[in-house]
Amino acid sequence: MAVTKMLTPSVVTIYYTDATAATAAPLAEQLRADGFSACHIIHPEAKALADFPAHTSCREFGDRNGLTLFCLPKAALRDAIIDAGQKYTKNALLFCDEPFSDAEWAELMSLTRHYDLQLLGPGVGGLANAAFRVGCDYATDAASSVMLICQDAAFAAEFSSHQPLLQAVCSSNYGNLGISDFLQEAEADQRCRSIIVELNGRGCGNDFLNQLLRCAAKKPLALCPAAECDFDRDMLKESLADTAITVVDNAAEALAFAAAPAIKPAVADADRRPITIFCRNQQMPDKESLDLLENAGIPVIDNAFSTDNIELMAVADFYGYPVNIFAASADIADKYAAGARVDKITDRNQLNKVYAQLMELKKLYSIEGVIITRYAEIDAEVPLRFALDTLYGGITYIGENDAFRVPAALSAAKAERIAAELPQLAALSPAVQQQAAAIIRSYAALALRCPQLLSGSAKMIVCGEQVCISEASFQC
Repeated sequence: MAVTKMLTPSVVTIYYTDATAATAAPLAEQLRADGFSACHIIHPEAKALADFPAHTSCREFGDRNGLTLFCLPKAALRDAIIDAGQKYTKNALLFCDEPFSDAEWAELMSLTRHYDLQLLGPGVGGLANAAFRVGCDYATDAASSVMLICQDAAFAAEFSSHQPLLQAVCSSNYGNLGISDFLQEAEADQRCRSIIVELNGRGCGNDFLNQLLRCAAKKPLALCPAAECDFDRDMLKESLADTAITVVDNAAEALAFAAAPAIKPAVADADRRPITIFCRNQQMPDKESLDLLENAGIPVIDNAFSTDNIELMAVADFYGYPVNIFAASADIADKYAAGARVDKITDRNQLNKVYAQLMELKKLYSIEGVIITRYAEIDAEVPLRFALDTLYGGITYIGENDAFRVPAALSAAKAERIAAELPQLAALSPAVQQQAAAIIRSYAALALRCPQLLSGSAKMIVCGEQVCISEASFQC
């Protein structure tokens, strides 16, 4: 049974009345048929179901509740929650056909918070993740191997009328168990052979996207973005083109996928190997930000960190003049405006003077040292900005005024088109555009490799036929 599989409770308690016996009895019979023995029935007159022991209150038995099924009319629910709270019930499913007003549901949720109870319903049953309001309903066709995760009850009804389901998870107005949690259940359930996810609202950021990718690598997975969603369906489809996720447009295509599921091979992508980052605080130091990009395989301009003027001159001699230097400081967002960056330093004397000026800024800012880079004539500059998004995970904004935006799972074709359309790059050679596309794609993919990242910015520069990153700053 799906509820026992999802929650694997040691003890199940079913509350019901005569008016809801038709709902409660099949649940009890299913538990008995599944060989589940630790079940208690709560009824005002202690009427048993499926030969399980019956009580008038959960205080009459010694077991601590693992999962509670409330099969009750709305009027009886409040007293039942208070009663169940005496046994420290944490997880509960609500089966109730009566409509709830917003005020009634708010009062109910206030009561569940008081008892630290995770409750989902009415009507669709399940558990709760406040960031992503999800409910769940269950199918009992043991012969099926398809799990449906959706946010639209109409979609679930249309789908299940044509396709038997092992388990269905559908939307509720309230709840606090996220879709990622159900994906983990589908991934672990040996009976589940294929997964279909219908997305009707906002998602769960890069954890959600990573969970989709992990599941799709093991089991056939189709994602069906709803037409009325508040996100760009075309961008989502295109960004997932090179992954193992199959994107479908409607229930009919999802049904066709369910009939003949196959794991879609993902394009081999070194960008998706995980990277571990270590940061002393939320704002990563400049040098660590540059190293993060370099470790991700993104070309960065030759650079070195120094806290010593003598060492700085030795690096400058090695690079050859001119050089650029800037203060390594998490406190300074715009280093040019703060006087914390100087380009095209031509000799040791000028380097000494600039270094002294940067050290004077310690009176105003926290400065760890300076970063020196090779100098090259810049033919084009393209700003890159990274921000965490609730649906796509990391979104990279590219160009002036965030002209283009791409999600973490960006396809190579999309990156190439963006590079060709950027005004700064449009007139440059195809080789330059290809290098820029590779950087854009790898930069966007950092969200999948480093889920700790919250935001970031970088400057992509073109020097002749070479493209690289000259500055970077990230928060994690």
